[in-house]
Amino acid sequence: MSSYAPLLAALIALLAGLTIGKAWERYKLRDGRWIDRRRARESPHYILGLNFLVANQIDLAIEELSRAASLDGDALEVHMILGNLYREKGQVGKAITVHQTLLQRPKLSKLEHAYVLLCLGLDYKRGGFVDRALEAFNEVLRLDPKNEYALLNLQKLHEEQHQWIEAYDTRQRLSTLAATDQRPQSQAILAFLENEIGLEALRRKDYTGAVKRFQAAIDLDARAVPAYLNLGDARVAQGSEREAAAIWEQMIDVAPDRAYLAFDRLEQLAMRTGSPERFTRLCRRLIDESPQDWRARLALSRHLAAGGQPKEALDLLFAGLVQNPHALSIHQAIWRALGRLHHPTALVDRYSQLTEHAVFYLTTWSIWESVSANVPSVVITKSARAVFFSVGHCAASRWRAVSSLNPRSTSRASCVSGEHAVTMTLSNDFSPPDSYSSGTSTTASGQPTSSNPRSPAWIAR
Repeated sequence: MSSYAPLLAALIALLAGLTIGKAWERYKLRDGRWIDRRRARESPHYILGLNFLVANQIDLAIEELSRAASLDGDALEVHMILGNLYREKGQVGKAITVHQTLLQRPKLSKLEHAYVLLCLGLDYKRGGFVDRALEAFNEVLRLDPKNEYALLNLQKLHEEQHQWIEAYDTRQRLSTLAATDQRPQSQAILAFLENEIGLEALRRKDYTGAVKRFQAAIDLDARAVPAYLNLGDARVAQGSEREAAAIWEQMIDVAPDRAYLAFDRLEQLAMRTGSPERFTRLCRRLIDESPQDWRARLALSRHLAAGGQPKEALDLLFAGLVQNPHALSIHQAIWRALGRLHHPTALVDRYSQLTEHAVFYLTTWSIWESVSANVPSVVITKSARAVFFSVGHCAASRWRAVSSLNPRSTSRASCVSGEHAVTMTLSNDFSPPDSYSSGTSTTASGQPTSSNPRSPAWIAR
């Protein structure tokens, strides 16, 4: 029995230690009395506040958390959350006051001090106090050099101030802390910052420094398309046009879906060097490799039209129209080409056939019928405005759905017509006017409106 005594004593000591540790975690001696640290967090107000916060009901969350904080003024995390909620609600001054009060508490641990300072820095940032925010984030990093949130916000502040070198240095510090699966994203951000630093050098006409930065961006991220474009521009400024063309063509090989960003540059360069066929070959290669690339067809059609070949340009535009019937630039180019050919009937009829089933080429009444078929009771509110510019079947207009039509919710759509961009609200709270089908309709006040079924009053209000 005596051989088990040491083991039994060790077990009792372990249990006693766990009990004391739990008690020390929960209770704190302040002003001669013991304070239950969990009292605020275990209160129903704290739980309700978190529930309201998750439901994005900020006002109710503030109300409940304020009650929880009143139960225990020492609950640091509750007051931190409360200050953050004030900031999110836009009450920046109140948030700053809460967090500054927390900083004045004695015996804050180093980690607690760092996180309160981080919250205060976010308050300053939201309020537009850039210098104070920078100072707060730098102080956080002095206390906690590996605080990723402080580094991230510090980087964003430098970016907003266009301090690209400082932002780059901060992002490098973040990259060393990033997990392996986050390295590609971090490399892409570093490439973006390298590109911005290169642009500043390019504006200073420091072409050597700019080339160095753009090349570094490409080394960091092979799909950094802006870096390729800017590197080519820098080479053109240095007089190396062939090298610029090679760089832009390399970008097309790396990111063919972004090839259209280099079309204007390559076309101008081909014309200057007296080899327009090089641009033609490039566009035809892209069309062969990706038959759905309507932008390559559009670029080649413009090139051919400028060279006096409107008929060949029109064939390319019709093919591009099949791939993307909603591209306004294609329709504009088609009508320019038709104008040069003096609007031959056969080609106009072909265009009409191709666009017959495009949503935004239907008449306004047909659009109404199409929308009503998807949303049983839809009306355009009084504040809506729409302008349709009709050429044939509204040839110079574009209808773009911003969100899907949902019978249970309000939907929004945009109509871009000529130079007019208008947002219309589609709401299922009202039914379309019954009098519309007879050729007349009434406003909400009962006043008669236009009897033209092609121009309903709910469009013009």
